[in-house]
Amino acid sequence: MTMHRSYSFKKKLIAISVLQALSINSATAATVTVDNGGDAGVGCTLREAVLLISSIGTNPNTQGCVANGTLGENDIIEFSVPSISGIDAPHIQITQDVSINPGGGPVSITGLGNDRIFNVILSTVSIDNLTISGGSTGDSNTNVNSPEGGAGISVTTADLTVTNSTISGNTALDDGGGIFIAGQSYVKLIDSTVSGNSAGDNGGGVFITDSVATLSLENSSITGNSAQGLGTNRLATGNGGGLHGQGGATILASNSVISGNSAEQQGGGVWSSVGTLSLSGTTVSDNTSSYRGGGIRARNADDVSRFTIDQGSVISGNVAGGNGGGIFTSGGLMMTNSQVVNNISRNGSIGLGGGGGGGIQARAALTLRGSTVSGNSAAIFAGGISVESNVHPVLIEDSVIANNASDGRFGGIQMNTREAAHTFDNVQVLNNRAVLRAGGVYLRGSDGVTLEVNDSTISGNSSGEEGGGIVTRYFPAHVELNRTIVSGNSATEGGGIHLNGGQSLSLNNSAVTGNVSTVGDGGGIYGRSVSLNLNNTTMSDNRAAANGGGLKTFSGSLLSIVNSTLANNSAQAWGGNLYMTRTTFSLSNSIITGGEAPMAADIINTNDGINSFLGRNLVGDSSSTTEESLAFFPPITLPTSVILATSDGTQPEVLDDILLPLADNGGSTLTHALTMNSPAIDVGDNTICAAEPINNLDQRGEARPIGGACDIGAYESSESSPAGGSSFFVVPMPDGKSVIFEL
Repeated sequence: MTMHRSYSFKKKLIAISVLQALSINSATAATVTVDNGGDAGVGCTLREAVLLISSIGTNPNTQGCVANGTLGENDIIEFSVPSISGIDAPHIQITQDVSINPGGGPVSITGLGNDRIFNVILSTVSIDNLTISGGSTGDSNTNVNSPEGGAGISVTTADLTVTNSTISGNTALDDGGGIFIAGQSYVKLIDSTVSGNSAGDNGGGVFITDSVATLSLENSSITGNSAQGLGTNRLATGNGGGLHGQGGATILASNSVISGNSAEQQGGGVWSSVGTLSLSGTTVSDNTSSYRGGGIRARNADDVSRFTIDQGSVISGNVAGGNGGGIFTSGGLMMTNSQVVNNISRNGSIGLGGGGGGGIQARAALTLRGSTVSGNSAAIFAGGISVESNVHPVLIEDSVIANNASDGRFGGIQMNTREAAHTFDNVQVLNNRAVLRAGGVYLRGSDGVTLEVNDSTISGNSSGEEGGGIVTRYFPAHVELNRTIVSGNSATEGGGIHLNGGQSLSLNNSAVTGNVSTVGDGGGIYGRSVSLNLNNTTMSDNRAAANGGGLKTFSGSLLSIVNSTLANNSAQAWGGNLYMTRTTFSLSNSIITGGEAPMAADIINTNDGINSFLGRNLVGDSSSTTEESLAFFPPITLPTSVILATSDGTQPEVLDDILLPLADNGGSTLTHALTMNSPAIDVGDNTICAAEPINNLDQRGEARPIGGACDIGAYESSESSPAGGSSFFVVPMPDGKSVIFEL
């Protein structure tokens, strides 16, 4: 016997010299020609040809066949007839190395439906340009020693290569409608199709079991197969409509298609347990399952390297009756440069907690790089991605989560974890929708759970309840946004970000703009019992139907604003820019101006809020009086370091003389530049600007100070204060920066 993993003499010769191997083959190979298109009768039948080779010519029942050459090494079966029909029980058993129809024209092989077609054991076999159909294993099987699986081909402890062939229309009572693989076997399908097969239990197309078994698909398709869950030999499950791998088996698919398969329970396209599943340049589409994993169901190890999807693979149009419309995995998953699009999870009747993870549901570590999760939908929760695990991290880089929808909660991505550190780098979370809570991102965690979002955009997401862009809830967790945009999101409250219950949030060099709370409070940010830090951050043009157009904090929250700009936010009740109650508030080197509200257009802090003002801060604009702009209960006396730009304040300047409109002034986020004569120029505290987290940089990453002192707010102007009497002119540069020439 010659095995794939034995590094046989034959394969060594091929590796040394293709020509030398060919010369050896021609010298030693025997060729047997099948000229009878039936299973018995005059001439050489396929059954007799296989028997002749397997018995090395010693079986007297093979007198209809003649070997041209010496049997026993590199033997070949060829055909002079285009089809073989009526393969009867028992199946054709191959126990010797053989190549069937190498380089030959198409040949169809059809069974009578009372046994499988081929049983390959302890041998190395290649099949070329065959169609194998009509095999059946079940109650009508007359071979009592035949397992009830692998109706087309059964492979046990053997190597099989299938090229340019089709295995279709076969039916197994239990596992492996088309192909059954067990033991130390290596089965490779090249440019081949497994279609229209059915299994009463698992693996409608292919079933593979054993930790030393491997299935490799190259430019092949697994289509239209079904796992029905009706098997009789044990408790039937009905998993893996296209492919079913268990017992640690390895499944490798490159440039292949797994499409239109169905599973009674899990894994409409693929079901993989314990082993390795790798998809490269492969499409898994339009598969269905009644429970989990419309496209793929994996139960592999927590190590993300055991389940990989890469090189332009597409998981699309799959439907699960429960969770994981595209993918359901209880092990790790690493996806690179691939897409999960237009999958659906429905609220099925099997099991509990259905209707989640329209694109992906993962219960362990998840890594996405350069990938897109888009257009997926869920009946109950997480239209795009659901991650529910304990200590396993989520890492998403250079990826897009967009246009996903949930008829319940969590439109884009849900993360429900403990003691895990999650990271988004250059991630676009766009236009996701939830009928209930959390349109874009939802995080529920405990102490030790963190989410770091870098250089990302969370925009255009919507929620019918709280949190259009981001929601953290119930348990302590820390969220940090660095150089990130939260814009154009909407919700009933917390249009941009909603925090509720002990979380902390830091925004560094970021922008929260154009978000809307349609019914309640906190157009930009809503925080209950939270710690919130705004550093070098712009909050602008957010709107609330009630209180806190820019920001609302309450119930013992801590709020620190350092070198940031809050401008042009509006509320229909209290606190156009900022509404606080029972909040410890610190304002340092910052601007709060241009707010609109019937009461307290810019700032309100009530119910024993604690307030401190560090450095220099500019508050208000000439459209309001100080009383209209600010409200503190109990009343406080503002320090002289606060620059009141209100109409009756210390520096009555109209808004246009403080800030320019929100614009791209360089950097990765939008900012309000300062006007040439803005009172915010060169009046900041350099000690605050130099310390963490400002580090002598503005929101754009530009150095500060320019001039004798840093500017207050998020933007460092290239202008210098005219107070010192210097004369200068400014030359704008093409990249949006300016050069100052002092005279």
